[in-house]
Amino acid sequence: MTHCAEINRTNLPSWKALSALAQSMKNQHMNDLFAMDAQRFENFSINLPNILFDYSKNLIDDSVMAELLQLTKEVKLADWRDKMFNAERINLTENRAVLHTALRNRKQKEIIFDGENVTEQVEQALAHMETFVNQVPCQGQ
Repeated sequence: MTHCAEINRTNLPSWKALSALAQSMKNQHMNDLFAMDAQRFENFSINLPNILFDYSKNLIDDSVMAELLQLTKEVKLADWRDKMFNAERINLTENRAVLHTALRNRKQKEIIFDGENVTEQVEQALAHMETFVNQVPCQGQ
């Protein structure tokens, strides 16, 4: 298995294409990009429940988006994302899973790592932290 850190991303075709595109766009003015594309906001933003991700005000166009998507394929981003959500050992320097998802697991879905439900451990640690925080006096009291 090739670890993502072992891939020299700067040698990938999409990285080289993105570097060239960055050079070609560095003198581009944002006002011009909006003037050339009346749908720029719609094309370069995502509106999700409770969050708007607007990247239209960045030096990006369709060719940059295409190369960014190509880069995700070349580094197998979807595979690494799936491994993260499946609690696989993708932190090879520490030989453990990256369990960031367990901290954000507010629905308390079972996350099994090494045969244990880490969700229970996370909930216990968060409860302990809440108890500690509630015991810390507020300034001025």
